[in-house]
Amino acid sequence: MPKNKKIMILITDSGSSKCTWCFALETDRQIRITTTGINPSTQDREVILNIIHQELFPALQKQENIFSTSKPEKIFFYGAGCTEARKSFMAEILQACFGTKTIEVYSDMLGAARSLFQQSTGIACILGTGANSCLYDGKKIAAQTPALGYILGDEGSGAYLGKILLRALFKGKLPAPIRQAFQEEYGLDMGTVIERTYRAPMANRFLASLTPFLHRHKDEKEIHALLCNAFDDFIFYNLEAYRPQSTQVSFIGSIAFYFQEELKECLQQRGFQLGTVIQDPMDGLLKYYIGK
Repeated sequence: MPKNKKIMILITDSGSSKCTWCFALETDRQIRITTTGINPSTQDREVILNIIHQELFPALQKQENIFSTSKPEKIFFYGAGCTEARKSFMAEILQACFGTKTIEVYSDMLGAARSLFQQSTGIACILGTGANSCLYDGKKIAAQTPALGYILGDEGSGAYLGKILLRALFKGKLPAPIRQAFQEEYGLDMGTVIERTYRAPMANRFLASLTPFLHRHKDEKEIHALLCNAFDDFIFYNLEAYRPQSTQVSFIGSIAFYFQEELKECLQQRGFQLGTVIQDPMDGLLKYYIGK
């Protein structure tokens, strides 16, 4: 290989709802493709392969020649569900699809921390469809409160917000105008909600899909209280353990991005300060690998 030839790397950031694939030769020469989210802890091999072969590869073929005909020399995959027990499973699938020898699989939490802080320290959080947090020491995750997923945890996440919205609606804890507005927009009866929450796949995505309604009505006092209760739960159950080391908290994810005001209010009430909030970690990950 000529010494001046730049190698192509693939950086992937996957949450439960969407997955962003960034093929990059350098910071200003890259393509990004979005597919359905990949989670090796909840999806089997066939489902993940279908996403790659049916969504990613067809989109990749439409790109300029260097990206559509060359394989990445290195792959860095950050994803929800990439636990220690599932990292080799995910790496094997990527190797089978791309033929790349150098593949590193990490949790989405480490990806968020590296994107937010690079080699600095701080409290990093994810608030998207799911929720997570950690204390980052500039190289690795130094401490982490378990997220426990959308059934037992994920406080403050899109799934959590959707869950408590439905609870308040169907238990009559929201005013009639808000209940009417929700039904006009979504048309969900209790039977449908039970079916999609308890029997249909990807219940967390369904619950998170209701959060735009909360954003449009966030100035209503009842919705504001609901949001603040959810974010206070996130702080109480997840961030208090990091307080001796730091009180400044930075976030990645759509929920944190669109509800910054409410999040800041709740953090301040518990003695924390809101740091950086970004919707997508990819720019920070590109800087981490090739923008130094």
